[in-house]
Amino acid sequence: MEEKQIIDKILKARENRFKIREGYVRRDLATLSLTLNIPGYPKHNQLTEQCFQFVLDDLKNYLLANRIFIEKEEEYNQIDEAGRFFLTSLTHGIKEVEQIKLKTEEFENSHELGRIIDVDIFDKFGKPVSSGKQKTCIICSDKPAILCMREKTHSYDELRSFIFDKIWSFNFEQRNQKIKQKLSEIATKSILLEVSLTPKPGLVDFRDSGAHTDMNFHVFMASSAAISQFWSEFAEAGLNFDENLQDALPIVRQIGLKAERAMFKATNGINTQKGLIFLLGLSVFTTGYFFKTTDNFDEKTFIEVLKEICFKLVENELISVENKRSHGEKTFEKYGLKGAGARLQAEKGFPLVFNQILPFLRENLNNDLLMDTDKTNDVFKTALVKIINKLDDSNVLYRKGLITAENLKKLAGKVIKGKKTYKELCDFCLNENISPGGAADILAVSLFFYFVEID
Repeated sequence: MEEKQIIDKILKARENRFKIREGYVRRDLATLSLTLNIPGYPKHNQLTEQCFQFVLDDLKNYLLANRIFIEKEEEYNQIDEAGRFFLTSLTHGIKEVEQIKLKTEEFENSHELGRIIDVDIFDKFGKPVSSGKQKTCIICSDKPAILCMREKTHSYDELRSFIFDKIWSFNFEQRNQKIKQKLSEIATKSILLEVSLTPKPGLVDFRDSGAHTDMNFHVFMASSAAISQFWSEFAEAGLNFDENLQDALPIVRQIGLKAERAMFKATNGINTQKGLIFLLGLSVFTTGYFFKTTDNFDEKTFIEVLKEICFKLVENELISVENKRSHGEKTFEKYGLKGAGARLQAEKGFPLVFNQILPFLRENLNNDLLMDTDKTNDVFKTALVKIINKLDDSNVLYRKGLITAENLKKLAGKVIKGKKTYKELCDFCLNENISPGGAADILAVSLFFYFVEID
């Protein structure tokens, strides 16, 4: 396209914007607009579109926080040859337009993108409101923009390269921040839903402590709150990881150990969720890593990534250990792979989660159902029974031995077939003093991946 044609298109777009603003003037409305300073042509692409949406959200939050109100019904949002354009009216009687202009300049100056952002204020007569301050150059932040323009200090290519580099970095950070926040939210939600499931066989729930004498629902709430701060850290570590995947576990453990210390501090030394910290921390880390390069969760690819991270996990952490001191190490020494617990599930890519529990949740759970406590409880209880039926729970094996562990699995199978009741399963765990904590952890992990898929 020839330069004259480009200029004509841009001028026509700006003329159309002027006409739109005149429509507000005819109704005595002051206006606020947002644009991006993109020199040259084209002035809009996928990168600037994503950036514009992020900035617009930031601006709306900033205005609301400063009690500057815009009319949602009056919003005008368009893409034209002059770029992306947002326009809206300002509510009368809250602040003078001059005050609003000063505030929007504060927004521009404090924002990461700075001079790339243009927030313009027009009074009810359609006249631009100015603070009288000179705008600085986008590149030379200490020099007036008008001076660099007159002296032609920077070429269009230099300006565009500088601006698009800044926009790309900004978009990258914004995307990562949203991923961290979302994964942290989902992890916390999954834990709280699992803990709140009532009743549970031998486990702490809202009304009962199950087979435990040293913890209750409130202790679990304190523990869940204490470790919630670390899910974002697991996600960030995954997003930033670019080494060999088989070198990832020490990073997961490092964050996990911090989470464990926070848990023990919150519970006065009671181990409420140590196993869950490993399983869910690993899940959040791997999901963060997976989302580095895609916005869509693909189960098959994810499982392969998880298997690579956990390659030879059982051999390295259970078989090769000489002085077996932990409960997991002792259980493995006595029962072999049956006692490998969470590590074996992780090494195999969570087969119980992805092959059985997740398909069940997809079929029986939805966001509307979450509003119905009784129905949601029924789905979660069935999922938990399915896990107990299939999982070699190292918690049960360590405390009660192989015979009781197998009897528990068989009883769960009879509950699934309708030959025994859920209450009978709960009574069995209470009478035998059984706490299938590994099954509860797998339920929380299953819920995490369910929400990752739908959210």
